Amino acid sequence: MFWFERPAFLLFLFFIPLFIILRKTGILRGFSLPLTLGNWEGASFHWPGTFVKTVRHVCGCLLCVSFFSVVLAAAGFSVLKKETYYSGTSSPVVFVVDISPSMSAPDMNGKTRFDSARDGIQAFVEKRPGGSFGLVALASDAAMLVPPTTDRETFLSRLASLKIGELGDGTAIGMGLAVSVAHLQEVQASSSHVVLLTDGENNAGEINPVTAASFFPSSNISLVIAGLGRRGVSDISYEDPRKGIRYSGKFNSEFDEGALLKITSAAGGIYVRAENPDSLDALFSTLEVSVPAVAAGWTKNVPRHLDYECMLAALIAAAAAWILRLFFLGSGICI
Repeated sequence: MFWFERPAFLLFLFFIPLFIILRKTGILRGFSLPLTLGNWEGASFHWPGTFVKTVRHVCGCLLCVSFFSVVLAAAGFSVLKKETYYSGTSSPVVFVVDISPSMSAPDMNGKTRFDSARDGIQAFVEKRPGGSFGLVALASDAAMLVPPTTDRETFLSRLASLKIGELGDGTAIGMGLAVSVAHLQEVQASSSHVVLLTDGENNAGEINPVTAASFFPSSNISLVIAGLGRRGVSDISYEDPRKGIRYSGKFNSEFDEGALLKITSAAGGIYVRAENPDSLDALFSTLEVSVPAVAAGWTKNVPRHLDYECMLAALIAAAAAWILRLFFLGSGICI
């Protein structure tokens, strides 16, 4: 659906047929800036008559398009897009994703641990419009990449751009949990959720994971931990986004599951062993019960202004008409 912010400017469109009538009747004469294409003081070059008429016709159409586009821009031409608004907000969910090199192990039925985690998060978020989601990444350090937000587009965009090795090659689980708790404590919500997806034991950072997890019950934050991957030797391959160097080799996956269980116990949370995508899907199905979808409240037509696009089209059309006349008809302007 189209919408005009200043529809009165559309009256200027009547100048197009009026101009054509005045020109056809001879009341209004055109003017031009001549430019002869030929040798100095020699005979000028002339294109065939039929070709000249065609070029003049095309140039006239281009000038009409240019004028039409300017009028649309002045009238505030917009396209209305229907957007859904929600009557409430769900409990915020912060996903803490391990992006250490071991997450590149392709032992999740051919998919890497990292890709399986990211795909699961994306599917969960896409099914919950109106939900509030945050994203924390952890490796040698941890960072809140997206604070809890209802803007799914921003969240999913940053999730898609997340790369293994962004934050080094360690696993700072304690830092990741501490960062998520610190941000959720500032959110006004009756309950919150943190989902940690990792395949390793804490070997970096200044905060003990059990200490960080002990703050969850008092903050009314629930914790779900997914231990990704299988034990054993696996190939890993990833490109360090900071150095642009590709690393590959063998990795012996023997993470301490007992340590993850201690973290879960300190937070009063849930631990799930996810050795394949199916078990990871089961985790997200359980999470769906804890985090119900938000009911839609109402819809609203939101205008997307196209002033810039209209002015750009006007400039392109005018420039094309100028070049055609300059090159083929020997005059830069003819109105």
